[in-house]
Amino acid sequence: MIIVTGGFLLENYGVTIKMAGDKARYQSQIYLTLPENLPESFGELLEQALGAGSVASVMMRVTSAKGNEALGAELCKLSQDHGAAFLLGVDADNLGQGQDFLKRWQADGLHLFDSTMPVKAIRKQVGPDKIVGSFCGLSRHQAMLAGEGGADYIAVGHEGERNLDGVIKSAREEFDHILVFLKWYLEVFELPVVVWDCGSYEDVGRLVAGGADFVAVNDLVWQAGQRAGPTMEYVLKLAGHE
Repeated sequence: MIIVTGGFLLENYGVTIKMAGDKARYQSQIYLTLPENLPESFGELLEQALGAGSVASVMMRVTSAKGNEALGAELCKLSQDHGAAFLLGVDADNLGQGQDFLKRWQADGLHLFDSTMPVKAIRKQVGPDKIVGSFCGLSRHQAMLAGEGGADYIAVGHEGERNLDGVIKSAREEFDHILVFLKWYLEVFELPVVVWDCGSYEDVGRLVAGGADFVAVNDLVWQAGQRAGPTMEYVLKLAGHE
């Protein structure tokens, strides 16, 4: 499957239908997000996770590189050596720093945490060959604006969304809302979607069955510690990868 969005070629990204006997099954790509606090030795753990199989992209918050740019550059190269796009997570306060790292590290793009950031202007600044993704919470309006602005993908989930209504729901209720949004989105848009808030193996399976283009995983892998590799292998299997 080849999709061209925002001037960036996304090849073999997104939902692929694979045939297993008489049954078709979905395949979702893995979008690996790094912990906010990164120890000096984190490269070893990332190597294990990436060595488990095909990870489409790795996202590191710009704030994680504060005081240790060398580690950030190392993780960028490591990810790219494994064939994963390396993205820098930014908000309005550190966009400039993110753009600086983007150039100096030759990273692949930016992930915008703040849904109100001007996607169109940022796309123009970084150029057509870089990835620009935008977090939209569960806002249909923000998802449409991001697409119109030239985003390569949108990310959806409850992170940054809970404070809007002041209500914290149970994890299961939250995840059910994400699945409802995902169903609506896939019926309306072709722009790839990354789904946040994937905290369990069950969540991975439900998102893949729901047609998510990308499944974002974080604690599920990193809390496994030295078993990050085998854990990622199982996540990839659940996502439809052989």
